[in-house]
Order: sequence, then structure tokens, then C-alpha cells
Amino acid sequence: KDGTFQMISNFTSGIEYYYNVATGSCALYGLNYWSDWCYGSVNKQTYKGSFGVGSETANAWVQDGTPFVWAATQNTCVPISHVRSDTGETTFFFNMKEGAPDASVFEVPAACKRAEAELTDRKALPSAPAHLKHF
Repeated sequence: KDGTFQMISNFTSGIEYYYNVATGSCALYGLNYWSDWCYGSVNKQTYKGSFGVGSETANAWVQDGTPFVWAATQNTCVPISHVRSDTGETTFFFNMKEGAPDASVFEVPAACKRAEAELTDRKALPSAPAHLKHF
């Protein structure tokens, strides 16, 4: 409602930072592991089919109760796309490379670093509010 937000997921710390650019504030949440980067039956998703992407094969997955379809390469799980059927939103990923980027490319806002420094129990982090889930 009041501006631009940045969501940063840190899979090393288990923290999702929700930074409000307009106010300079940062809220911390536990990671939402079911999201763009998680695929497959282990995440209670259903395989919908495969399609060719260049020289590779991609698999498409859905999860009951959500409007999303995710696709990732079959062998390396590199994200290809996600579609949100209820809004028509479609995201395609280009020039993706397998593996994590160097940690130096991530710039966590100072407000988020301060909030993390004040955190005493990571396990007590709340889940992201409903309006933030499945972004």
C-alpha cells in the first residue's frame, strides 16, 4: 500500500527479509520453502508434463489449492518459468546458470542487517503473512 518492497530469501540463515523501501524498515520471517525455487512431489506438487527448452527438457509442476504452474529443467532444476493462472501473470527466466551466484552479489539492506542482529531465536520467526505467500 505504501511503496516498493524487496523480499530477500536467505537459505543459509533460514530468514526471509521483507524490506519496505518507502519506510526503510525490515521485517523478518521464516522462509516459505514452497515457492518458485521448490519443485516436485517432495513439496506435494503434481507433475503436469514435460516440454523442450533448447537442448533440455523441462518439467511442469502444480500444487492443489494454488493458481501456480512452475517449470524447471529436468536434470538441473534450473527455473524456466512460472505462471499464475488467476491473474495471467507469467514470468520467464532467461540466461539462467546452474548453481548459486557468489554471495557478494547480494546486498542486504542495513535495516535488515540490524533486525537480524537483534534476533535472538531464528526458530521463533513467524511465517510470512498470507498476502506475502506464493509471490
